[in-house]
Amino acid sequence: MAASPLKNMLKEGDFYNSEAKNTQEYGFNFASDSRIFESGAKRDSAADKPRPDLLSPFATMRRGRVMELGARKYGIRNWEKGMPLSVFLSSANRHFIQFLMGETDEDHLAHCAFNIDAIMHGQEMIKRGVWPQEYDDLARYNCKNEDNKTNKQ
Repeated sequence: MAASPLKNMLKEGDFYNSEAKNTQEYGFNFASDSRIFESGAKRDSAADKPRPDLLSPFATMRRGRVMELGARKYGIRNWEKGMPLSVFLSSANRHFIQFLMGETDEDHLAHCAFNIDAIMHGQEMIKRGVWPQEYDDLARYNCKNEDNKTNKQ
């Protein structure tokens, strides 16, 4: 069987080990720690990377149920169209208080978790310019501007 061109490049060092190549050119960090498997396959280290595989499948399924209910009521991915972050925060607070009060008419913790997720999603969409900056309407209490009003960061 003929050797693959990639295997030849890896062997020769023209691609994988070359310091002459800009690592960003390929979208990989070739200088990172790597793992070599028994098969000879190579993969970069998982160190310092997010670990969504460690999220609770039970909590994820409960949030998924909230998403299903929301899709039925408002339309699939309606929330991703965007809205002020304070709308999500208000709903998260309300559901958390309902949970603390022992209300069981809905899965209030899952609704709260969805709203917290939506705030994080919204922050990313605002940062990327997908949602307007005005949607970041949460109060900031850590600093003041010249007008002595809360300052957005």
